[in-house]
Amino acid sequence: MKCLHLICNSHIDPVWQWGWDEGMSATLSTFQSAVNLAKEFDYIFCHNEAVLYKTVEQYAPELFEEIRRLAAQGKWHIMGGWYLQPDCNMPSGESIVRQCMMGHRYFEKKFGVWPTTAVNMDPFGRNRGLVQILAKCGQDSYLCVRPFAGQMAWPVEYNGKNQPNYERFRWIGYDDKSSLLVQKTFSYMCFYGRGGQRIPEVHHDTSGYDYSLLTWGVGNHGGGPSRKDLTEICEKMESGLPYEVMHSTPEAYFRDAKEEIDQEYRHSLLMFSPGCYTSLIEVKQAHIALENELYRAEKICALAELKGLCAYPTEQLESAAEDMLLAEFHDVLPGTCTRPVENFALTTLAAGRQKAQSAFSKAFHRLMLEQPVANEGEYPVMVFNPYPYPLTAT
Repeated sequence: MKCLHLICNSHIDPVWQWGWDEGMSATLSTFQSAVNLAKEFDYIFCHNEAVLYKTVEQYAPELFEEIRRLAAQGKWHIMGGWYLQPDCNMPSGESIVRQCMMGHRYFEKKFGVWPTTAVNMDPFGRNRGLVQILAKCGQDSYLCVRPFAGQMAWPVEYNGKNQPNYERFRWIGYDDKSSLLVQKTFSYMCFYGRGGQRIPEVHHDTSGYDYSLLTWGVGNHGGGPSRKDLTEICEKMESGLPYEVMHSTPEAYFRDAKEEIDQEYRHSLLMFSPGCYTSLIEVKQAHIALENELYRAEKICALAELKGLCAYPTEQLESAAEDMLLAEFHDVLPGTCTRPVENFALTTLAAGRQKAQSAFSKAFHRLMLEQPVANEGEYPVMVFNPYPYPLTAT
């Protein structure tokens, strides 16, 4: 029997055309509404982005505990597992690893889960190198929106089918060994009160597949499910449709559909709104600077601890990393935000650099003091090479 998986969610940009405080207000109201509706309806609310959960934990601990209770009951699903939904073109591969691992470690600690489906709806493209990174971070599938069909590098090798399917495929990495099951959806949201209207009278997948996915919920600035939507969806589900409709999760969908996803795609998923990558150059430069400062600081601090000179500053460097990850948000780093958000990003990146530089400086000077006293006529110069190979530079 054909089946439609309903993924209830809410797309919340922490910052975009609004500042941090407004974004967090949208988060708190959306999460509270989703919790309240869970008392009336048997549905599953799916949400990602560790940075939002951390804020709820800090600002509204009682609400956070209710979310944990619903998650334990299977009525709230930790989706995606990343720190936030970053741009996937400009950050280094190491930054993408941090987005995944720092988010997953938070959710593992607080909820005891490790999501296997990555969810990053809104970015303007994704490099093929993402496949191997996510596979090695324990994720086997990917749910996204952009780029749209006309922006993809078809034709592809699609195992003898007459036409490639633009919405689902097996994404093959550069190493030809790593792969992700990819489901693209036209939109992550619906307008208020139209959730039930998006469920078709007949199974809408005309490609011959038995399993399909529909993301719904008021989004782009919070909202999520509404009582009107849930009521109409319940009525639609009970109306005797000729296929099964279920409240579900991305992982459950991919478990059902994985045998049907046989077409292969061996290109990067580029490009949407490329013009934004030419804007906000100061944010882009500050981000690159923090990436370099952070990774250099981590290496020298590890060396100093191995030599027994000073303890590794875990909290300080993790805080700097969180500043970096926040600035990699897909409406900040590419350059599609307002001027106040640009200033917010520059301030955040500057704070991260200060933390990284401070940690580096302490380890550097402890290592310097360990060096032998210079001989007469010598002028000592202390150089730290953060690379695992000799480097010639000015």
